[in-house]
Formats: sequence, C-alpha cells, structure tokens
Amino acid sequence: MSVMKAGHHGHALHLKQQLEQHLDSEDESCKVQANLNSAFQRRCPAYLDDIVQPLLNHCRDGLIVMDKSGELVWYSVHLASVFALSSDVTFEHILSSLPTPIEKFVRDYSVSVRQADGVGVRNFDLRTPSSAYNLVKGLGGSGNVRVCRFPLTVEGELYGSGFIVSDETQTIANRRDIELAMQVFSEGNQAIIITDNQHVITFVNRAFSDISGYQSAEVIGQHVSVFFDSDEKSYFGRQQLKHLARDHYWEGEIHSMSKERVRYLQWVNISAYPKHADKPSNYIVVFQDITESRRREKRIEKLAYYDTLTGCGNRLAMRKFSSQLIQNSQSKGTPSRFALLFIDIDGFKLINDTYGHDAGDKILKYLTRRINGITRRSDRLFRIGGDEFILFLIDAETSLTQSKAQQVIDVINRPFQLDRNAIATSISIGIVNYPEDGQELNSLLKHADAAMYKAKAVGKGTFEYCDTELLNKFSREFRIKKQLYTALQNQELQLHFMPQVSMSTGEVVSVEALIRWTNKEFGSLSPADSFLSPSAAE
Repeated sequence: MSVMKAGHHGHALHLKQQLEQHLDSEDESCKVQANLNSAFQRRCPAYLDDIVQPLLNHCRDGLIVMDKSGELVWYSVHLASVFALSSDVTFEHILSSLPTPIEKFVRDYSVSVRQADGVGVRNFDLRTPSSAYNLVKGLGGSGNVRVCRFPLTVEGELYGSGFIVSDETQTIANRRDIELAMQVFSEGNQAIIITDNQHVITFVNRAFSDISGYQSAEVIGQHVSVFFDSDEKSYFGRQQLKHLARDHYWEGEIHSMSKERVRYLQWVNISAYPKHADKPSNYIVVFQDITESRRREKRIEKLAYYDTLTGCGNRLAMRKFSSQLIQNSQSKGTPSRFALLFIDIDGFKLINDTYGHDAGDKILKYLTRRINGITRRSDRLFRIGGDEFILFLIDAETSLTQSKAQQVIDVINRPFQLDRNAIATSISIGIVNYPEDGQELNSLLKHADAAMYKAKAVGKGTFEYCDTELLNKFSREFRIKKQLYTALQNQELQLHFMPQVSMSTGEVVSVEALIRWTNKEFGSLSPADSFLSPSAAE
C-alpha cells in the first residue's frame, strides 16, 4: 500500500532525504537505505524515483508526506500496519481512517505549514516537536504511538509537511520491564553484586549494604572476596571459581564477615553473563543471610531428634542413624560391622519411688555423661525411653565390644552423689552384632532386648550376647504367637475339666477348668508350657 501522486516524482529524492533526517538514529535499516540510495543517485539517476519509495517502505515506522496545500502526497506501507488498517482503505480515505487524535494532529500541522508559506521558510519553526498517544490501534488492540512532525523543503522552498508515526508499544513495555527489574534489583531483600570478568565489583544494590554494612563506594573496584570471612577466601578462589569456569554457575553456603566484624552465613548463587559464553563479561552474585534461619533449623532439629533431658539422640534419631549406617554398609562390597548395646538401669523404678523423679532425672543425666566420657568419637549413644539406652560401637571387634561393655558397667557401678545421698545402681546390657544377629534395626533391637533380659536373669550388672539358644527361643515364641491368632478359628483349643474331690467324703466339690491347645507343629501345649507366656500374651 504505497502511493505517490503524479507530478511529485521530481521531488522524491529531496523529500526522502529530509524524512531520513528525522528517523530514529538507531534504526540501522534506515541507515542502510540511505547509503543504498546515495549509491543509486550517483550511478542510476534516471531510476531514482522508482528506488526512493521502496527504500522508505522498508523503514519500520509509518511515513506521511503532505504538500503545502494540505493534500496527502504519499504514505508508506507501514502506516497501515501501525494502526492495523484494513487493506480495503483507499488512498483518499487513509487520513480519515486514522484514529481521530492522529488525524487532527496531521491536519492541524498541515494548516500551520500552509499559513507559513507566505512568510518564508526562514521564519517557520523548523524544530521537530512530537506528540505521544495512548490509544486503540484499530483491530490491533491498545498500544502507544508517537507522531513526529516537521516541515519539508525543496531547493529552499517550503514544500509541505512530513510525519513519522512510530509504534512504541513494545518499546514502552520493554522499558517498563527494565524499570521493574531495576526496582526489584534495587529494592529486593536479596543482596546482588555485579562483577567484571575478573570478579572485581562494579555494582551492588541496597540489600547488599543492609546485610554486609559496606556502602557501594567502599566495595566497588574491590575483588568480590573482600567481604568473605578470611577462612573462606582461599576456598572461594579454589572451589567456586573452578565451578564457574566449568558450569558458568555455582551455589552454596559461604561464611562472610560484616563491616562490624560479625560473622554470618549466607546462601550464594553465582552465575556468568552471558550465560553460556566461553568468556563471560560479567558475573552476577546473589546472596541472602541465612544465619537466623539456620539457627531455627538447628533448634527444630534438636527438638525433633534429641532428648531434652540428657541431650543425646532420641529414638527417632537412632532410627535415622542406624538406617544410614546399614545403608552405607550394604552399599559396600564387604559389609561394615557394628555392635549394638541395649542398656537398661537395674531397679530404676525403685530409685524414682525412693528418692523422687528429680533424683531419677539427675541419674539419667549423670549416666549419659559417664558413658559419653569413655566412648570413642565414632560411637553414638541414644536414649530411647525411660531408663533404656542404645549404644552403637562402630567397627568394633568382639574383644573391643566386650571391653567397652565392661567399662560402661564399671563406670555406672560407682555411686551417684545426689545432695547428701550416695545412690548406687547397676546396669544390664544385651549385645548384638551387625550383620550376624540381624539385617535391620527392628530385629537387632529385639535380639538385644532379649540378651539384656538374659543378663538380668543371671544376676544383673553384667552383659550378655544374643546367642543361638536365645534366637531359637524367640523364633519359637514368634511362630507360636503367629499361629495362636488362628487357633480358635481352627478349633484347636479344647477345654478340660479337673474335678476336685473332698478327701473326707469322697464327693466332687468343685471343678477346675483347663485349656489345652493341640497344634500341628507343636503338638499339645498347656498355658504354662508356652502359649500364655508374656510375649505370646501380648
């Protein structure tokens, strides 16, 4: 859609040159068109009029040329696209098809040009004021348009007026995005540092100053490690930069030192810019102070995994620890060994009843200190409830396990001094070994518990292993307990009556009812025999 009225071709070159003076200086395509036209003017002047219009039509802005009488001379194809005009609009109706503010702006300026014709060009305002509009662009939706106006002259004489119509919708949107990003950059609560490719700081935001205490003037021009803790500087140079060179990205924890010499922990993201360039021009460092959040995490973890009375790990912590221990062992070709000691205080209920629960709590705390005082750094002690403790001895052979168990017994045998009372107590220990006595925690605990009760049965204050006899006993009790659930349903229980006879009269005076269980695997069982034992009765 490009029309030039007959009779105006001779002025095309002059008009084009003046239009180009008002086009966006950053529009590289228009600069190219100007160079091309200059070449054509030198070599092919006869075809110049046919070249001018196609070149201008390739300019991204809409162009309008009016003569001094106010008549439309020419417009570029992009004028229609700026306002999403229909292709059916004729040359005569192109101006009236424009949005009303734009049409008025063009016609009013054309009138001013016509009125200035009599006073000469020198007296006419040759400046290029423009007007911006926020309007609906036909069928194309809402947008932003800027119209630049200027007079056109040919050989020093006023010819008419020119208009450049620019669709600035995307430009304004981009500018708003940049302004928003800059606001987030400046006002966000995450500290941001920009460095050059040598990691020298070129810019910091307000949050950086709030967190570190350093003002921008104090750090710009310094290496980014200037605000790291001195213990971290060598690590930063060796580790982070190595990752940046390979992956163009690094994130992790780094300790920093504030201007007031307060050490704090920060979570840092460092990325290269451009992202995948072989030689980045800049690096962007984003970090936040996580000191307080890490303290909260540790407090929560302590409440969840540690016994508040003794300070050692609780049952949940023991399960987590043992799970990692077993998993790491099973991932190796040769499983690692460890011993599990089930520790129970003998007669602890009597201590609570005699001296009170406060005294009992103190004994639990003193007992924990004594055991931790004789164990290795790799060993771990847990309180799993009441007066029961679990001690893991890592990579312990039989001799070391026995020696350590006896040490624990001996150190607890020394009386506990509570106020004026010297309270003597003892402990019983059941010992199992991984993986010989169990492949998972529950079976290890069960067997260790049985060994501990065996130690109590033989006299307390000693330790016992879970041996084959104990394992067989537990296996039998487990099978009996499992089959007892279906004994009634399978009609395996029989009721027997035993009469009680008077010795003097010989008469039956009462009957004792007895139950018997006839099982396919175990034969005839009496309650006393096994199936009403404490474990089965559970």
